[in-house]
Amino acid sequence: MQQQQPHIPFLLVQPAPYSLHPDGVRYVRDGVRQILGCMGVKHRHAYKVAHLLFQRVSSQLPELAKPHHRRSPVCMHWAVWPHSDGEVCVSLPRSDFHELLCSCMAEYNYKCTPSSDELKVACSLRERRKCVVVLICGTSGSGKSTLASILASRLGITTVISTDSIRHMLRSFTSKDESPLLYASTYQARAVWILTAD
Repeated sequence: MQQQQPHIPFLLVQPAPYSLHPDGVRYVRDGVRQILGCMGVKHRHAYKVAHLLFQRVSSQLPELAKPHHRRSPVCMHWAVWPHSDGEVCVSLPRSDFHELLCSCMAEYNYKCTPSSDELKVACSLRERRKCVVVLICGTSGSGKSTLASILASRLGITTVISTDSIRHMLRSFTSKDESPLLYASTYQARAVWILTAD
């Protein structure tokens, strides 16, 4: 009877090729899907690519049981760590993670290289190593809020602040006489601006 492979709840992506300790950035399947979404991969494909990635790592578990000098070059710098209840986590260098992710994306006709800036930025956003401020400008009713919501969900941004909120906060610091434009609605702003310019 064939022994069942242990479940891998997450991958540990490490900056160094090999570590004696299980440290690094944790990537669960959902985290991989977030990276893919940030890169413009469709939701249904992101789910399949993440599943394929973990499948490929799981298929290497028998190879990882071998001594280092007998392993295939694919997983030379990978390590397996016990997790809980028969589960294991696999640590691998960032370069191997990127290569594996790109090869899985290629299965669904997405072209990406392991050294692409797009992949690096997506990982940085997911790992919260970079802060992002996106300003969207446009006239009333042009879809700024809709675009902001879509962009926030794609990039994993948790806070979207509307200009109404900023205007409301600024009003607490100044009076209507000092800054009449701040108290005018968008549709009245031009008239107020002309009056204050004279």
